[in-house]
Amino acid sequence: MSLKVTYWSPDLRIEVFEWERNEFLYLPSTLILFLMIFISGFIQYGIITNYRNRLQKEYDDFQAKRTKKIYEAKLSLDEARQLAQRGELAKALTITNGLLKSISKSIPVYKETVELRKIIQTQINSGGGSIRVESLPGMNNNELTSTNLLYLRILGTPYAYQAPYGLKTITIGRQRRKQGLSPSESNDVIIRVPGSDQKSLQISRRHLEIQQIDTEYFVFDKSGGHTKLNGKVISENQPYSLQARDRITIANVIVLEVLIRKNVGGLKTDNVIRIDHPDRDALFIEASIGDMVTEFFDE
Repeated sequence: MSLKVTYWSPDLRIEVFEWERNEFLYLPSTLILFLMIFISGFIQYGIITNYRNRLQKEYDDFQAKRTKKIYEAKLSLDEARQLAQRGELAKALTITNGLLKSISKSIPVYKETVELRKIIQTQINSGGGSIRVESLPGMNNNELTSTNLLYLRILGTPYAYQAPYGLKTITIGRQRRKQGLSPSESNDVIIRVPGSDQKSLQISRRHLEIQQIDTEYFVFDKSGGHTKLNGKVISENQPYSLQARDRITIANVIVLEVLIRKNVGGLKTDNVIRIDHPDRDALFIEASIGDMVTEFFDE
């Protein structure tokens, strides 16, 4: 808005003074609008975002507890199966009874545990003895007797680690197998960065473990929080279920993609390989148990 005031002398008919003012009419409204946008943004960040983060944390905590419960239940069920196969029926029955008291019906192994307890009780009533593998609940499932192998593909390279069939625990870290070292101090897969001591030391002596129960795999961090699963840091000694295509990041040095499938016919290569990067330090990867394969393609 522009306002102009001119004063004229009534006698002289001449202009005595002139006053002019320019003003933006919408300035107050504009300031109020910006203030409202700022307040709404603050509310969204300070309240809504924090609330959403809290809900996400509660969900993550719930999932972590549930995964741990499932892992422990599967471990106990697997132990009960082995005892039943060896004819140690009383011990197997004790485990199944305790398992059924500690888990809810929503846990995946609940039904199998009930069936196993019935089989054990029937065997005890008939005079005891070992139980055949095929009679155990779930053991006639094609998935449990499949020839699927675990592969850890090194992203950005044609290489992958192939775990041997039947290996229940895979250990990964920087400590090599040496004479006199116990198995708990050495690893199945060794990763080092020879050109950088700092990066090598970021990889723990025992950095992580992958454990197999039936057809499922669980990863455990042993590095104190330097392992990521699909971009998220995982807690130490907490089981996390692994699915095909999951990605494990080790100390921000290497990324491994999880593949669970039948033997894809990759060509075996040297068990010690060097991976060169144009913009990063070279990596050395050694398989002390299992094989390194190359020319590894998707199905």
